[in-house]
Amino acid sequence: MLTHHTAKWFAVVVRGRWELRTGAALASKGYEFYVPIKEARSGLISRKQSILFPGYVFCKFVVTNRLTILTTPGVLSIVSLSGIPVSIDETELENIRRLIASGLATSAQSYLPVGHRVRVVCGPLSGVEGVIVQADNNIRLSVCIELLSRSLSVELDRTVVVPVERRSSTSLAKSSCFGNRLLDKWAVSRPLEL
Repeated sequence: MLTHHTAKWFAVVVRGRWELRTGAALASKGYEFYVPIKEARSGLISRKQSILFPGYVFCKFVVTNRLTILTTPGVLSIVSLSGIPVSIDETELENIRRLIASGLATSAQSYLPVGHRVRVVCGPLSGVEGVIVQADNNIRLSVCIELLSRSLSVELDRTVVVPVERRSSTSLAKSSCFGNRLLDKWAVSRPLEL
């Protein structure tokens, strides 16, 4: 049985481009850390490393010892929910390790599930907010007029949107606009070209 005195993996938020420095500082304090890195060859000899989760270092520690983590150079915070650090399932990190070790082409993507509210950050729709109604290689974003229970949707590249906090007064998942199948009827007929 796990207790509060068992070391678990946590996501530590770090300063930009400080992932490896912060990891080394955590290691010097005796903590196990992991920074997922993808190596790519850009020529015959040179290799390029890219951090797959920029701004994060995964660290294994006992949650009651988090002050030692928070005082490490480069650490900004620990990913928490209502002020309580949330641990990461060790199998998720093992899956990431296996994926990188496989040598298959990998790329980091934001996890944007269906029903999540997002904002477009570039292109002609910059600033528009909507809800993801379909997520494949591209996403289908729906913009709704809730009063009329009608919406329009458009297909976008997932790299042009960022998640936004859900509205507290209205649950979009329960909204009549996003909870029915009228979306297809009101869909834009062709993908948006950016």
